Amino acid sequence: MKSNRVRKALLLTAMCSSTIVLSSSHPSYAQASSTGALEKVRGLKTPVLKGRITVYYSEGYKKRAKELQKMLEKACIFFDRKLKTEVDVSLAVLTKEDWQKVRSVPYGLPNASSPPHILFLPATEDGVITADALSSKSQVSSATLKKLTSNGYTFERAAVTFVDLIGLHELGHTYAVKLGMVPPRPTRWFSEFIASYLAYAYVREKSPKLAKLFYVMAADLALEIPRPKHTTLGDFELLYSGVGPRNYGWYQGRFFQRVAQVYDSEGIGFVTKVLKAFPASDGESLPNDTVLQKLEEITPGFIEWSKDLR
Repeated sequence: MKSNRVRKALLLTAMCSSTIVLSSSHPSYAQASSTGALEKVRGLKTPVLKGRITVYYSEGYKKRAKELQKMLEKACIFFDRKLKTEVDVSLAVLTKEDWQKVRSVPYGLPNASSPPHILFLPATEDGVITADALSSKSQVSSATLKKLTSNGYTFERAAVTFVDLIGLHELGHTYAVKLGMVPPRPTRWFSEFIASYLAYAYVREKSPKLAKLFYVMAADLALEIPRPKHTTLGDFELLYSGVGPRNYGWYQGRFFQRVAQVYDSEGIGFVTKVLKAFPASDGESLPNDTVLQKLEEITPGFIEWSKDLR
């Protein structure tokens, strides 16, 4: 049985669920074993909602499918306008039974396939992320709980809503890939950073209340995880999710903290500056020090931030 600490860490691990491949010790978004994911979902013969994002949903969950379609389509409109590009992406909103027929990722762990992109989100509220979050409530500090309640959320509702917000992170991955930031270029950790940055930029502009919830669930909870074994960016590049869920959650929390700091000073314009600093034509991954120096030139503070990751 998982300990409460591991359960809480799994909640944070979801921030990069599109990169998790259960059979690989060195997973990455680009390496994800997702060939034929869209075809598999179509093979379920589930109902379909047409729109900017085509949604395949399990029978009986049309309302949930429409809600998620609306959320993600609004995000696409935002990204299309701000980033001056579009992505071709579909969405699968599935029950556990349907999910397990087409995906090896644990039920309720949001994820995205490699092209042709299809996002996976649970149809019900009993997925692994929500369940593990709820089971760890007694371990969450009163300060964190107060931040949620003062923002209008119970911990239970925050845990459910967070799963959907992770869907925005997954959508962010698809836009990053379209723009040429295909993991591990320039680095694996920055792939996660930029996906979270895009998701956070959207909610900061369109729903400040959700942005606060996003930060608490993605970053503040990470501060409650004792400093783990692996803390360097080098270890993250080498081991990735292989560091384990608790350790991985710590990394994602640190990334998200910096995401919020950078957004406060740069806004969505940070993404354009990143694309100029790391042109797609430059090829594969770069040394962490090189990436940090380039980012420091865009907005000071990355090198200081990285001292906790050395």
